[in-house]
Amino acid sequence: MMSRNKWWVAVVFTGAWWSVSLMAGAQVSVDNSSNSVLIVAEKESSTSVARKKAEAHAETMDEPEFGWDPLDIIGSKHDLSALNVRAGAKAMEGVAYDDYGYACVYCHVPPEVDTKSKEPQQIAGWNRIRSDMRDYTLYSSKTFNSTARIPNEVTLLCLSCHDGTMAVDQVVNTPRAWKSGAKMTLHMKINSGTDLDHCGLCHDGFTAHSLGNKHIGTDMRRNHPVSIRYPGLGAGASDSLQLAFHSPVDDFGFANGVRLFNGFVECASCHNVHEPDKVKFLRVKPEYLCITCHSY
Repeated sequence: MMSRNKWWVAVVFTGAWWSVSLMAGAQVSVDNSSNSVLIVAEKESSTSVARKKAEAHAETMDEPEFGWDPLDIIGSKHDLSALNVRAGAKAMEGVAYDDYGYACVYCHVPPEVDTKSKEPQQIAGWNRIRSDMRDYTLYSSKTFNSTARIPNEVTLLCLSCHDGTMAVDQVVNTPRAWKSGAKMTLHMKINSGTDLDHCGLCHDGFTAHSLGNKHIGTDMRRNHPVSIRYPGLGAGASDSLQLAFHSPVDDFGFANGVRLFNGFVECASCHNVHEPDKVKFLRVKPEYLCITCHSY
């Protein structure tokens, strides 16, 4: 009788072990909003998992124009989930910023979130919180008139990291699977200052590489004008001013990929973060950039 009981115990134990092994072999995450199943193997690297999550997110977005691949951002300077890999250190994740698991979520609203909902201070259509700044100092000159005091949403998206007033990981919605745990994150800002929450504390050119032109600030008079209506469209521009600019193909922009946003020039008119192999993320080669818009 004792031998028979031992035999049953062995069978039950073996069955339980086999079930646990199968469950541990793969982790299944279901996204109800997109009806897709993301399967992550237990032994996969964090880089592989981040790519799978980014691919699943990218499938929910519109097809990009001009053939560039939105997944090219993976592993680039704008992929905050890969900063430690690029730096070859574990100095930043959980200390300087939170790693949400994949690149897209630092700008794009996660697929599982209702895109119609809008949080206070959210940059419309994006997963970033609007800067606390009410007034920016934008470009102006004797021959250029602009009444804009706050940039448009698309440029505010870029400035939400690069003006140095907001933390790089300050998003509206975190991914459903992300857990904050007990991290002591400082939520660093791209700011050349030396306060405890400023990247310049270490990125001073000695301890770590300098911030360089990554910190744009809120005084943008030395930068190309942004959030201005493109004069080549003719809306409100004098005849002489219109002659100084080429006409775009349509309201979207030019055939070479330089963009307009509702007829306005923005940071992303010239720069595309999803093309990290291009010099300074420029949409076209530097020698062709200016003459795309300017006729003289």
